Amino acid sequence: MYKIKNDICFKTNEGWQKYEALKDSIIDSPLLNDEFGKDAYIISEENENILTLKKENAIEFRSLSGNNNQMIITDEYFKNRLVIGYENVSNFNNDQIALSLNDGFLITDKSKKTIDKKPLKPIIDNFKVNNQTLLLNDVNRKDFKYKSNISIGLTVHGTTNHYFEYTLDTIAPIEWTRIENSSLELNNLTEGYYKIYFRSNNNFAISSEITDIDFSISPPWYRAKTGLLLYVLLGLLVIVVFYFLHKRKIVKEQRLLQLDLENRQAIVLKEKAIENEKQLISIRNEALKNELKLKSKQLANNAMSLVKKNETLTGLKREFVLNRNSFDAQLYHKLLKKIDGSLGQKDEWKIFEHNFNQVHEDFFNGLKKQFPKLTHKDLKLCAYIKMNMLTKEIAPLMNITERGVETHRYRLKKKLNLNKEDLRDFISKF
Repeated sequence: MYKIKNDICFKTNEGWQKYEALKDSIIDSPLLNDEFGKDAYIISEENENILTLKKENAIEFRSLSGNNNQMIITDEYFKNRLVIGYENVSNFNNDQIALSLNDGFLITDKSKKTIDKKPLKPIIDNFKVNNQTLLLNDVNRKDFKYKSNISIGLTVHGTTNHYFEYTLDTIAPIEWTRIENSSLELNNLTEGYYKIYFRSNNNFAISSEITDIDFSISPPWYRAKTGLLLYVLLGLLVIVVFYFLHKRKIVKEQRLLQLDLENRQAIVLKEKAIENEKQLISIRNEALKNELKLKSKQLANNAMSLVKKNETLTGLKREFVLNRNSFDAQLYHKLLKKIDGSLGQKDEWKIFEHNFNQVHEDFFNGLKKQFPKLTHKDLKLCAYIKMNMLTKEIAPLMNITERGVETHRYRLKKKLNLNKEDLRDFISKF
C-alpha cells in the first residue's frame, strides 16, 4: 500500500487501485495503470514526485509531474544482487538516490538526464548455406536447393545490451521470435519464397528499425523442370505401354471371340449331330416298333395256326375214337399215335418260344429269376396269357380241356403268390 499524491493506492492482481474518499469506495487508478502499467511494482518512498518502478530487466524512474523525465538502470548493475521481496529506493541526499542491495547500495544522481536511446538497426554479419559462407550481395533473390540448411549471423555495433528477433509475417499482428546466440538457424527448408525481417531489442523492449533479406528455395527435383520433363517422358511411356497393352488386349479379345465363335459352331454342329442321332434313333425305334408289331402279329398268327391245327387234330382224334371199329386195330393205334405226337410236338413249342422271345425279350428269364419254381408248362401258360389269349384258345395249344386251363391258372396264381391281383395284369408287367 502506497500514498501517492495524497491518494491511498495498492496493487492487486487486476492492477492498481485507490481509495476514493468522495465516493467512499475502491476504484481503479488511471494514473498508475495507464502511465506505469498494471504490472508496475513501486519500490520508492511515499509522496515522491519521481516514482521508482521495478521491471523485469531494469529499474525505471518516472516523474509524476508529466515532464517525461526518466532514468533507467539496467540489470547489469544489480543482477542477482536485489533483496527479493524487500527492494527499496531511498533519498540519500537531495540529489542522490540509494538502492539497497544484498551486498551494499547502488547510488545514482537523480538529476542526470535519462538517455532513451533506440537500439541500432541489426546488421547481417554472415550468411551460410549448408555451412558454406556466401557474399551478402549474392543472397537476395537467389535460389537455393531444396532442404537446404541456412544460418544467418547478426550483429549491432556499439552495444552489447540487446537481443535479436525475427519474423516471416508482415501482416498484423506480427509474431516476433527471439533469436538465441545472435544467429538464426533454418534447417530443411521447403520450397518457396522467403523474406525474413530482423530487429534488435534492448532490455526495455525498445525495438530498432527492421532489416530484411529474401531468397528462394527451389522445389525438389520431382517438382522442378527436371521432374516435369521426367513426368512428360513417363507419361509418354505410359501412353505407349497403354497403347500396346490395349492393342494386345484387343487382339486377345478378338482371338477369344474367334475361339468362342468356333466353340459355338462346334456346339451347334454337335447339337445338330445329336438331334440327327435322336431322329435316327427315333426312326430306328419306330422301325423296331413296327417290326415288333409285325412279329407280334406273326406270333399271334402262328399261335392261331397252332390252335387251328390242334383243334383239327383233336377233332380227328375224336372221330377216330368214335369210329374205331371201322378201322383195323393196328391201323387205328398207328394213326392215333401220330395224331397224339402232332398235338404234343416239342419242336413247335421251341419255334413259338423263339419267336416269343424276340417280341418279348427276357420275359421267361425275368419270370424264372423271380419265381425259380415255375415249370415248363407254367411258362407256356404265362406266355399265352401275355399274348392276351382266351382260355378256349389256350386249351388246344396245351392239349388240355378248358377246365384244365382254369385249374392250371388257379395253381399258377398260388405259385406267384397272388391273392386279389389279376393274373393277366401281373404277367403284363414282365
